[in-house]
Amino acid sequence: MASLAHDAASESAVSRWLEAHSPAPATWKLLVGARGFRPNSDPEVLHRVHRTLPEHSTKAGNLWRSGNGLWLARSAAEGLEVYTRATGPKLHPPQDWKPLGSGWPAFEALLAEPDLRALPRPRPLARDPRAILF
Repeated sequence: MASLAHDAASESAVSRWLEAHSPAPATWKLLVGARGFRPNSDPEVLHRVHRTLPEHSTKAGNLWRSGNGLWLARSAAEGLEVYTRATGPKLHPPQDWKPLGSGWPAFEALLAEPDLRALPRPRPLARDPRAILF
């Protein structure tokens, strides 16, 4: 009985730690950059995203994904970070957001999203077999 209680308590502690501790900012930037997202620091866009998020928490590490998959919003210690795949002169943030969670579980949920997989690497140019390389 004590063993079961110990296992339950340690699992609970681990899950609380994973939610409370977010991956490093460089890790987030590498992940979203590999998926074709660019940071957007335009104050007007940040304001629009902040207004449209369904629930904004000041807790760092919360992550939201737009319904169309072109936008990500992450609350960090420094403020709201917005990443987008959208292009064009006038960017309009979406109205629908899906919460992915916070901390490491949110990071893993983002990795598991099927339409947010890493972009394929460009193929290297075929070399001429007659070319002499030194």
